[in-house]
Amino acid sequence: MISFETTFLDYPNPDDLALVVIMSGCSHNCLGCQNPQLQKLHEEWTYDQEQSIILEIQQRCLRNETNKIVLSGGDPLNPCNRNLTIHICDLLGNNPEYKYDICIYTGYDIEEVKEMGLDGFTFIKCGKFDAHTMRESKKTDEYIQFVNETQNLFDKDYNQISKNGRYYFTK
Repeated sequence: MISFETTFLDYPNPDDLALVVIMSGCSHNCLGCQNPQLQKLHEEWTYDQEQSIILEIQQRCLRNETNKIVLSGGDPLNPCNRNLTIHICDLLGNNPEYKYDICIYTGYDIEEVKEMGLDGFTFIKCGKFDAHTMRESKKTDEYIQFVNETQNLFDKDYNQISKNGRYYFTK
């Protein structure tokens, strides 16, 4: 299952609207999961379905006048979504013709993500959700704060660019 939303809150940038692509399927079983209904729905995507989803992303970005995409879920790096996520990053993030900026929200640890050999993204937020250490997720003109201090943002070269779950925007 794939669904789409638009947001000013989820992309690590102070001003831009982003398209959020919500993918079902997750096996992290985080304590107090915010989207438990998305855990159980696993779907393998055919090449034609992937192409259709990518076309839908492009059309929605065009309608919303944005090049910012957030891949969320569930987990876009769950094995059932990983090929689709790689395909999106390759076609839209790595292709200079399109120039999309992609942010991936995953529950995997950054070391696990590095082993996946993923590229074509601008940002990746890594770390499991934990209801015991939950705090307000928010975005101000100065920073974006994730729901847990253990969730941190990394750049395209896998360098950590946030601290304690908070990323300060550079202007």
